[in-house]
Amino acid sequence: MQLNEESFRQCFLQLAADINDDVTPIRVLVTLSGGPDSVALLHLVHELADREGLQVFAAHVNYGLRGQESEQDDKFCLDLCRRLDIRLFRKKASLRKLKSANLQDRARQVRYEFFDKLCEQYQINLVATGHNKSDNAETMLINLFRGAGTFGLSGIKRKRGRIVRPLLDFSREEIIEFLQRQSIGYRVDSSNVKPKYLRNRVRLELMPKIEELFGKTSLDNIARAAGIIATQEEYLRHQADKRFRRDAHWTPFGKIVLDLKRFRGYHDISKCLMLATAFERLTGSLKDFDFAATRRVFSCIEAGSGQVDLKAKLICEVARNNLYIYRRSKRPALIAVDIPGTTLLTPYGLKLTVNLPAADRIRQEVVKKTTRKRAFLDLVSLPGKLSIRTMLPGDRFRPLGMQGSKKLSDFFIDRKLERPLREEVPLLLAGGEIVWVVGQEIAEPAKVTSGSRQIIKLEVRKLSRSPIPDEYSKS
Repeated sequence: MQLNEESFRQCFLQLAADINDDVTPIRVLVTLSGGPDSVALLHLVHELADREGLQVFAAHVNYGLRGQESEQDDKFCLDLCRRLDIRLFRKKASLRKLKSANLQDRARQVRYEFFDKLCEQYQINLVATGHNKSDNAETMLINLFRGAGTFGLSGIKRKRGRIVRPLLDFSREEIIEFLQRQSIGYRVDSSNVKPKYLRNRVRLELMPKIEELFGKTSLDNIARAAGIIATQEEYLRHQADKRFRRDAHWTPFGKIVLDLKRFRGYHDISKCLMLATAFERLTGSLKDFDFAATRRVFSCIEAGSGQVDLKAKLICEVARNNLYIYRRSKRPALIAVDIPGTTLLTPYGLKLTVNLPAADRIRQEVVKKTTRKRAFLDLVSLPGKLSIRTMLPGDRFRPLGMQGSKKLSDFFIDRKLERPLREEVPLLLAGGEIVWVVGQEIAEPAKVTSGSRQIIKLEVRKLSRSPIPDEYSKS
């Protein structure tokens, strides 16, 4: 397909078809580096603006990595936008101190954070990038040799959120031919011809060899294969999302929980997709998802326990009855408890209410109405002010009816509370001593007796729309 105004118009409008914002006209931010792809994109969107009622902006990020050459790119973009009467947003970002292994990822993060900020500030509907068919083939090959699954082999997405890639049907050569026909100048990034980065080596060394072996149509064939895989992935992702909404639940600390019995009944590809969906929910992306890690998860399931590093600081842990996917979180701060009053235990998804009922009117309620969510304590026996925290290494606790204390970890094991949930159980402390393991058991020294003269009644309830584990829902 030759790149011209009409062929581009068809591709662009197809990607913009589902825009249904109150903002009119449609506002498009073109990401402009000064290279051939972004320059062609800017000219084509500019030509389309009057015909289709678009408002066009451009954004350029100067990383300063190539010294004077970077400054010349910046000036080129500024002059181009002035000629076209397009507002240009510019950002300078210094990445010189980063190691080359982190450089491209950080640069990508910087520019997309910049684009997101502009979109929010100026109510921009679409962010158009200059990715082309050649980029897509290179991405697919890189992911293939890294052992990627369908998510990597489907190549670059045509649309992701408000990001669109209307040049994805056109090769790098077709884009340069368009610029030459229109006598449009552009910048050449000298780093693109150096085999420093993997993508450059694929572009400069591997792709020519593939074309030599399989002919000039190899690029189209790779793009076609990526399209087929993308369609298959879309269907599989849709099924995985439905299953995830049905089967997964969240803990207050943001852990994703999957029932192991149900999980074992999935087909292997469904298991992989469920783990990938959980990964994406927690990280916002599948960029670092490793299908090889799913095999290690399966091995832990067969063993009945274990942890697997899923990358991106995520852990997958096999517990007694459930599979947990989570990022290690910071310990919540100590929360002071009001007596009487209601204290929000927001990190735990709960609220705690403390009342001071008359002792002579509460006797029967102590006997008949103590539950996992309600406790009665002898106020006089409490050694200090009340507070809430989560468990610490070495915590000990004297459960109701016991002569001596035991490790809190052993108590949780006896109660069959799975390890990932233990750190989410709020502990009520009085003067630093555990007097109630909330939702589980009160401490023997704090119990109400016939001689109790001051009693406090404690009740926990879920905060609205809070995903509380079943342990707190049982009465």
